[in-house]
Amino acid sequence: MVARSVSSSRKEELSSGLEQGEKAFLSKSDSEEGKLPKSVVYDSDSSKARLIGDAINSNLSVFIPDLLFDKFVKNFKSAKDLFGESFVRALFGYDSSYIEKNISLPEFRKILRQNMEQSIKELKQEELIDDENRITEQGFKASVVSLYLKELDKISSFSGRRAGAQENPAGLPDELVRFTNQSFRNLAVKGTVKKAARRSHGSIDAEDLVMSKRVATKQAEIIICIDASSSMKGEKIHACKRASVILAYSAIRNGDKVGILVFSEKVSKKIKPSRDLFHLIEEISRIRTISLTDISNAISESLELFSRLASKNIFLITDAMPTKGKKPVEHAVSSAVRAADSKVHLSLVGIAFNKESESIARRIVDAARGSLYCIRDIKELDKIFIEEYYSLKS
Repeated sequence: MVARSVSSSRKEELSSGLEQGEKAFLSKSDSEEGKLPKSVVYDSDSSKARLIGDAINSNLSVFIPDLLFDKFVKNFKSAKDLFGESFVRALFGYDSSYIEKNISLPEFRKILRQNMEQSIKELKQEELIDDENRITEQGFKASVVSLYLKELDKISSFSGRRAGAQENPAGLPDELVRFTNQSFRNLAVKGTVKKAARRSHGSIDAEDLVMSKRVATKQAEIIICIDASSSMKGEKIHACKRASVILAYSAIRNGDKVGILVFSEKVSKKIKPSRDLFHLIEEISRIRTISLTDISNAISESLELFSRLASKNIFLITDAMPTKGKKPVEHAVSSAVRAADSKVHLSLVGIAFNKESESIARRIVDAARGSLYCIRDIKELDKIFIEEYYSLKS
C-alpha cells in the first residue's frame, strides 16, 4: 500500500482538490471563531497536532510534567505502549529505541526532561493547551484537522472503485434491450452500432437502437460501531479513527450516508447516517476509551438508526468479545439474528483475537449472515474497511 504525502507548504494547493464543503471545513478552522495555528493548518503531519491526538487516544487530557516524566522513567516500555511511538518522538525529540537504550543515564534523563518541558511550552504558545496544561478546544480542533488531512490523502491508494465516482441514479447497466421512448442517456451507442453492422445496414435504423436496461440500486447507509472499551486505548483506537475517517469519506463521496455508534459497556454516542462528513470526523476524533465491552447493545442500538428503505450495513470494530452482562455471548448472538432479520449486513472486524474470541465472533457473524475479518496488524484496518465497502456495493 502506497500513501502519497500531503504538501505541507501550501494550503491552497491541497484545498484545490476538495469539494466546497471540505474547503469550508478548513476555512472554519482558520476563522477567528476557531483559529488554528498556521503550523497546524498548513502542515497535516504537524507533530504538535499529532501529539494532542495521541494524548486524546490515550485518555490524557492534562500534561502534568512530573507525573508524565515519572511514568516514562519508571517503566518506559509500558508508557511507550500506552502513548505510542509518535507521542514519544514528539514529546522528547528522540526515537523510542534510542531512549530505551539510554534512559538509565542521569545526564540523558536531564536532556529528556528539558525536551519534554520545551514541547509542553510550545503547546502552550500555540494555545493547544491552557495555563493548567489542559487540552483546549483549539487543541482538539488541531487534532481533527491533522487527522482529516492526513487520512484524506490515502484514499486514492486503495484498490476498488475510484473514491468519488458517482453511480448513475437510474441504476447500474445490466443487459441490452430494444430502445423504447426513454431517456437517450440509456442509449447504448456501441451496442447499437454492432447491431446495425450485424444486419449489414449502411446506416442506423430505428430498429437497430438498443439501450442498457438498468438495475435499480438503493442508497446505502452505514453505521460504524467503534469499541471504546479500555483495552482499545492507544494505537488501536487511533487505527479505528483513521479507518473510520477513510470509510466515511469514501462512502459519502459515493452518495451513501454514514453514522457512528461508540460503545463500551454502554452506548456513549450515536449519530444517525448522514452526509455531514466534517461532523462525523469531529465526533470520531473525540472518542475516548473506557470500561468493558457490550456488543449486543451496540448491534441493537445500531438497528434503530437506519431509515426504512436504505441498504443497511454495520461495520463493527472490536478487540474483544462480549464481557458485559450475565449471558453476553447469547445476547450478542440474539442481536445478530435481529440484524439478519432486518436485512442489515454485519461486517465484524476483530483486532488480535485469541482462539476463544474468534470462535465467539464466528457464532455472531454466522447468526447475522455477515462477514468476519480477524487481523493482527492494525495498519491493515483501513484497507479492509474500503475493500469490504466496495464488495458490498458491487
